[in-house]
Amino acid sequence: MSQIAQNQEKPQQSGTKEKIKDNLNELFKHAIIGRSWKNKDSEVEQLFRMNPQEFADASQGIMLKILLITNDKQKSAEQLIIMFLKLYEIMNKFGKKDPHGHIDNFYQLHLETSFKLTQHKQKQISQRAYQWLLSVLENSQIKFLVDQRKIASRMLEVVIEKKKSEYIDVITNHLAKIMMEDESFQIRKEIISILPINERTLPFIIMKTQDKSFKVRQQVYISLKDKCKVQFHEFPPESKISLIVNGLSDIENSVKESCKDYLSKALCQKLYDQNIISDEDYLIEQVQNLTSTIQKLSLQATHNHHQISLVIYLLLRDVVFQGFGPDKVFSALQYITSNIEERVLNKQYEELYEDLVFMNFALHIIKKSEFDHQSYQFSSIEIQNHLPGVEQIERLIEQFQNNQNDIISESTYHQSLPNLIMYQCFHLMNHLIQKVKFPEKKAQIELIIKNFITKKEYFQFDLESKMTQDCLDQIQDEELALQELGVGIKDKEILIQISLMILKQVYENDNKEFLVNFEQVLFGVRSEDLAQENQNNIEKVQQKLIQYKEYEISSKEQINSVQSIGQSPDEKVLQKLQKAEVSLVKYQKMMEKLTKKDSALWQHQLTLFKYFLKVCKIDSETPTILSSSFQKIINTNLRNQNQIIKSLAVECLGLMMIQNKMLFEENVTQLIDYIQEEKQQKNKSIITQISLKCLFDGIMVHGFLLESGNSKDIQRQELRKILMRLLRDSDYNIRLLATEGFCRLLICERMQNPWDFIARLILLYFERQKGETDDLSSHQQSLLVKIKKSIEDFFTHFPRLGYDRCIELFEATLLAIYYLIKSRTINNSDPQWDKINIYYLFGKLSLMLQYKENKQFSIFDLAQKGISFQYQFIKFFSYLILTKKSLPDNERDQFAKFFIFSLQLIDLSEVPLVVPDYEREFKEFINPLFNQLSKFLQSVDQTQIIDKYWKKLVEGFVRRRIANSDSRPNHSIESEVSKIISDEIQRSKEKHEQKAKAMIKSGQIITDDDACDFQFDEDEFALQQHCEAFYNQTITYQKDFQEQKVVIEQQYIPNNMLIKKSLNDHQNDMKRAQKDLSKFKMPSLTHLVRENKPDKNLPSKGKLQNQIQQSKDSKSRKRDKKGKDKEKSKVKIEKGSNEQSQDSRRNTRASGGGVDEQRISKKRKNEDRDSSVEIIELD
Repeated sequence: MSQIAQNQEKPQQSGTKEKIKDNLNELFKHAIIGRSWKNKDSEVEQLFRMNPQEFADASQGIMLKILLITNDKQKSAEQLIIMFLKLYEIMNKFGKKDPHGHIDNFYQLHLETSFKLTQHKQKQISQRAYQWLLSVLENSQIKFLVDQRKIASRMLEVVIEKKKSEYIDVITNHLAKIMMEDESFQIRKEIISILPINERTLPFIIMKTQDKSFKVRQQVYISLKDKCKVQFHEFPPESKISLIVNGLSDIENSVKESCKDYLSKALCQKLYDQNIISDEDYLIEQVQNLTSTIQKLSLQATHNHHQISLVIYLLLRDVVFQGFGPDKVFSALQYITSNIEERVLNKQYEELYEDLVFMNFALHIIKKSEFDHQSYQFSSIEIQNHLPGVEQIERLIEQFQNNQNDIISESTYHQSLPNLIMYQCFHLMNHLIQKVKFPEKKAQIELIIKNFITKKEYFQFDLESKMTQDCLDQIQDEELALQELGVGIKDKEILIQISLMILKQVYENDNKEFLVNFEQVLFGVRSEDLAQENQNNIEKVQQKLIQYKEYEISSKEQINSVQSIGQSPDEKVLQKLQKAEVSLVKYQKMMEKLTKKDSALWQHQLTLFKYFLKVCKIDSETPTILSSSFQKIINTNLRNQNQIIKSLAVECLGLMMIQNKMLFEENVTQLIDYIQEEKQQKNKSIITQISLKCLFDGIMVHGFLLESGNSKDIQRQELRKILMRLLRDSDYNIRLLATEGFCRLLICERMQNPWDFIARLILLYFERQKGETDDLSSHQQSLLVKIKKSIEDFFTHFPRLGYDRCIELFEATLLAIYYLIKSRTINNSDPQWDKINIYYLFGKLSLMLQYKENKQFSIFDLAQKGISFQYQFIKFFSYLILTKKSLPDNERDQFAKFFIFSLQLIDLSEVPLVVPDYEREFKEFINPLFNQLSKFLQSVDQTQIIDKYWKKLVEGFVRRRIANSDSRPNHSIESEVSKIISDEIQRSKEKHEQKAKAMIKSGQIITDDDACDFQFDEDEFALQQHCEAFYNQTITYQKDFQEQKVVIEQQYIPNNMLIKKSLNDHQNDMKRAQKDLSKFKMPSLTHLVRENKPDKNLPSKGKLQNQIQQSKDSKSRKRDKKGKDKEKSKVKIEKGSNEQSQDSRRNTRASGGGVDEQRISKKRKNEDRDSSVEIIELD
């Protein structure tokens, strides 16, 4: 460029700069006067487009002038800042149409300038600059923040240095948001490297240990090692577990190594210099460091966590043992063994428990030969050196079994320490059995176990606590305690089963010898002599009670007869009455004591028998005399009036039924009777709960509901009905057990015709949504959460197990939707199910059946099977709509309205990918089908919607044909789509006219079904028959639900309760469903970045920030009002559009153009925009 040209350009650039500056100043003045930037959007955008860089400089200059306003005009400065910062809102409006990044450059200039000024010496300038910086961060987009992450990290360093806590939170929030939401793993990794790790950010950092990129996962542990401000023992218990399990079980070795490095630094404390202290002190210090790793896992809070055993195993094996070496591990075992007695003497029970946990896990790792050195194998372990001896373990068990009340503490953990210590002692005994070689030592272990399980006082249980305990929680606790390596237990009863398992090992798993020895123990607890003696005493006391009751009655009669004639009773008679009353009280107490003693004996015996049945199997090889003795114990107590004893007998019966199919079939009626006895009760007893659990277990093991064609068929049918009703039982404990039972049976394929049960699980899951549980107690709400969680887990895994499972879920979905729509149409729906949002139900289940979902998670490919469930949904609902004989007109209309809106939830893009021979299917079925649908849906004025999806399918067909062809198309895709639709309409019309002429000529009557020039499969007809049968069956079941009767009595309102669903109802339900499904598909992570509660010691953010927030709130209220105005306008547009003629719409659609189509297209855009605004405002 020549010098003359450069000289000519400078005045021009200078003129543009001054023009932008003057105009922006003028606009800002008008905004100050009018207190708003309203109606200035286009002028601001025009100035920005003239020269973005000059505009950024000019706007920056205005802000700099405001910052320099003196303190005496502080109030006016705050008002000017508020007005200026509203400029960012205008910039963001047209910022989306900025492909060259000029908006980002604008924000970058303001960001850098405001950041530099935060370090200004004058307090007023730096304070205002912080507010400026805050506004830039709040208004800038996530992409811009990602690009400026290095500046953000520098800002973070400065504000931390300046101790500006309120701005630390703001910048940290933005960095955390980038870390959680950005798609680039490099950016997520870099953010983790610069983000400070403190109590506030730690939960988000630990969440990234499950990031999809191994480099991000690795960076988490590197950052924790280098700059974590929180000590490991201060981590929340759940965070500790996630950190260790995710890191040490990662599939990438680099992540594992980084995790080991961090944990080594955090847990394996710095070793002292051996030259400073003596050898003995050095060794003790090292051993204490090693064993203290268990303390840092906070067993007080985590001893019952389901992953704590895995955590300790991985931590000791991969970190602690490798960090300290095998010699220190063996020294630690010696140290723990030698200090057990001292721990007990000083009542250091918590430390003793942690030491025993360490010892058990260490011995297990050594047993697996984790150490290669010959000197450090399990064979090198010495009893009473590295492992306590039999006598020492016996003393520990006796100490804590006899002195349960030794610990004075209100903490549940400390009160449970005796049981936890005994639990670890039995694990040590398991190691001892493998080391003991002499028979007398094994006999001693046998005696210890027998003495333990026959201690009556220790195994006395509280009836009330047993009645309220959740059966499912009890099962989970038992499974957790019976792991190969356990840490904690909740119920001391589990110790019986563990001790019996060890006793079986003593007999070297000889089932016969174990049976014989256990019989002696079992009948020794309640021997015949003891039972007879107790029964004789009860009979004697009973006779005394009868005798003194007669004395009391006769004495009262004598006194009454004497008093009736006006005389005083004899002194001897009065003394006789007094003696009778005193004796009655005495013998009543004696009877209670004897009865209680007898109940305790039965309870102890049945408890032992219950856990024996869990350890040992009674089969055909079991001696008959033993089997009959066991059966006699159960039968005797099934008639017991004590509920806890009767429930134990029922459970023992159920365990025996599981082991013997013949016994199950003989006694299944008895379990059903127990359930039916309490059918009318609102809250069921523990007997019903146990009977139901045993029933499901027996069905699972023996496949009782899979069989057919024998004498048990009627019983099976009745059983199916009873179990199905329990899904709606008034007792939510029963509902939970029934739900869990059905889910297990369906997953394991232990039922015939599972569709009905899956459909009822669907209805149960969607029955109550969030905010509809106010009428339930807190306990019922917690059970409802468990029910929904069980069903959700079931639906998550069920369709991924196989192609047949997808078919079952598909049919069950249709059953549920068919029932809901039809029952609402004819006003006989269940009030509880009438609240279900059908679109949310359909959207969630159809998503599970999408091809892309199954391809990602399943072990099969739907494309290879040639079936698209999305297409099958379309075919079935089209069959209901277009086949006149299928349903009455009013029901068809409701299904049509549902179908129109449900198309938004169907993935049409998968149809060309999955349906075999798609081109032929499109020509012969899909294209004629949508043409016919378009004709039919004119009656509900929804042709435009169906045409929209018709065009999508045609466009997919055209694109597929072009992709498969070598030649280029002669016309555009849009014109090709219009031509195909127009040709189909004309072809259908001609074919219908020819058919009509032929039928008129032959004297036949033309029906709506004759208008279809394609045929549905027989599958649609069969499905509709199945749906109708399910509907009738469900209506019948409704009459049997006790809960349903209560709901009707409470909620019935004449003429208002059951109202036919209108099109507006469908629209509102669809909007709510879209809102809920958007959360379900893509959960927002912004709620993870929470603001901390303000600290009273921290300075406030000032009036300026409050005014900014008030201004935003005011604008939000105006936007809400504007949204309501748009809704009114939308209703008017819809009303006007309904007046168009049907022929005009079809001609416009077929021609593919014209003024009407443009106007309709514009109207659709407005409707879509209004709908999106409504959804956003609801959020």
